[in-house]
Amino acid sequence: MKKKILTALWMFTKIDLLCYVIYFPATILLALIFYEDVAPGHRDFTPVFWSMHIIFFIAYHLIYTKQIDDKRIVLSNNEFSIKETVLNFFKTEHLQIILMSVISVVYEATMLTNPKPTNLIVAALFMFIPSAAAITIPIIRTLVGFTISMLSMLISYVIISYKKHQYWNTKRK
Repeated sequence: MKKKILTALWMFTKIDLLCYVIYFPATILLALIFYEDVAPGHRDFTPVFWSMHIIFFIAYHLIYTKQIDDKRIVLSNNEFSIKETVLNFFKTEHLQIILMSVISVVYEATMLTNPKPTNLIVAALFMFIPSAAAITIPIIRTLVGFTISMLSMLISYVIISYKKHQYWNTKRK
């Protein structure tokens, strides 16, 4: 169990690092798109924070979901079932759900105790729930960010399950 936790933590670390590698060039591009005519001191980065979920989705999909083993996905000869896939996600990926919950709680606790922009813990955990920075209401911000992040993880899992289902079923025919 300890090895699974360390593996999942390493995976989340790689996702976080990839998000930051994508984040900096994307922020410049998004600032040019959203804030072309706004002075640097008067910019509201709310649209950027909401769009950062796309970066999280891409990083999660590239680092984790694309590498997922066929044994962790339910493959059947029948038609593809989204319901079975969603249930399988919650059965097999419960460790990720727990870790994302812990990350969200630590993020919110840190934001409540030290909301300054120089807080390194918030900076490290920001990429997992990026929309939380766009919302100013405590606890709600983390719940919304957590929900959107979990939804992106689930969508990524459903996409890869569908692709693997199609691959194995066309190969058999």
